[in-house]
Amino acid sequence: MVVRDSFTLEVKTSDNHSRYVEIADLFRKLFRDIDKLGTLEDIMDGSDYSVLEVPYWAWHEQLDAVREQLKSDSDKYALVWPLLRDQLHLCHALISRNAFTITPILPLVNAFPTFFEAPRRIYMSATIADDSEIIRTFDANPEPLKRALQSRSLAGISERMTLIPDLMSFSFKQDHIEKVIDWAAKNQKRWNCCSCIIG
Repeated sequence: MVVRDSFTLEVKTSDNHSRYVEIADLFRKLFRDIDKLGTLEDIMDGSDYSVLEVPYWAWHEQLDAVREQLKSDSDKYALVWPLLRDQLHLCHALISRNAFTITPILPLVNAFPTFFEAPRRIYMSATIADDSEIIRTFDANPEPLKRALQSRSLAGISERMTLIPDLMSFSFKQDHIEKVIDWAAKNQKRWNCCSCIIG
């Protein structure tokens, strides 16, 4: 959720009502053609709590118009606009009573070369039950998922320690690793590690 929020642009009615109306109006004819104009008008008036998704074909037809509208307000979306301005064709558009929302189908993590080109990545979570989310969201290699480090305990609150000897700033000899592992094994009741995938 936090990752998706980083790539989501919202034109909120509370902050910029006129821009919200101008962008939503670009799709008025479409919603008339698919017999949803009444729903759209009630949502825009704030009397309906539904959320309408702009159909992908209409979204693609209006990309240039939407880009022009948002470009004039780009200072209001200074963090997210640079991430989305060239990738609007990869996004969904949603209209609710509170905002016109633009969010990518999948988070655009390749916008960050330091992450996307990293030779090693560590994914840690105590809450992701389905590993396919990591593969889909971060384009992770599925092979390391078969060897994920997982706790034998169901405890979710604990201290965590990750050791990556290759990244240590000092030489890390085999006997040092064995001592640390031996110490951790003797004190395992104190450690409840979350799922950890190294890829």
